[in-house]
Amino acid sequence: MMKIEMNKIITAAIICATAIFINSCGDKITNFDGVTPITEGARVKFLHAFQGGPPIVVFINGKKWSAILNSSANGPDSLVYGGTFPAIDYSVLPAGATNIELKSTASAVIPGAVLASTSVPLENGKYYTIIAADTAPTPRFVTITDDRSAIKSDTKTYLRFVNVLSGAPASGYEFILRRAGVSTLLGTVKYGEASAVNEIEAVLPASVVNDSLFVRIPGSTTNFATINFTGSTSTILSPNRLRTYILRGKVGASGLSVITNN
Repeated sequence: MMKIEMNKIITAAIICATAIFINSCGDKITNFDGVTPITEGARVKFLHAFQGGPPIVVFINGKKWSAILNSSANGPDSLVYGGTFPAIDYSVLPAGATNIELKSTASAVIPGAVLASTSVPLENGKYYTIIAADTAPTPRFVTITDDRSAIKSDTKTYLRFVNVLSGAPASGYEFILRRAGVSTLLGTVKYGEASAVNEIEAVLPASVVNDSLFVRIPGSTTNFATINFTGSTSTILSPNRLRTYILRGKVGASGLSVITNN
């Protein structure tokens, strides 16, 4: 009888230990992974838009921050041109003055020289995209506040535009949405600036899509850059999303990065 009771106790202990990830043996449900949710700090995303720049490693307050799985040729944790960190969502950093250093990848193991550094004031609860812009040899930091409060409807889609194109005209560039044969100017953005957030009708995956995004010099009818949206669920302007399109590089070697902010 004693042996049977002891087996029951051991079995119950195992069940209870397993249940810690789900609840506390009758207590309220806790986090699956046992980690306390982060409720304070700034949310930060980083974009490597440093045209001609090498793969880089990002250090925050003296500690390596970026962590990208990459080829050995680029080195571990290195971020290549056009890449973002984190790729999904944001990283949480303490609020306050934050020192950022960009280091080249000297080898597959050791970060190299400091390419640039800056101090960015981060506020608790706010979201930021920090961009390493311009061209070699020295990147320029551009910090954009991501206003997610602009997302007011889960049936709409939201577009915002940033211009960090080196050599861009002082007048900036126009961002034009063409939908069903009708063109709508969504914003004119000068270098180092971001447009307002545009709320537009979303497109459902089953819809016939003929949307395009044109980038033009103001007053011109020539497209400097074009994005054609298709029927793919990953590229159409689907609902409940804030997307930031970033014009980067330099005139003659430009590109568009898109970051999903939610």
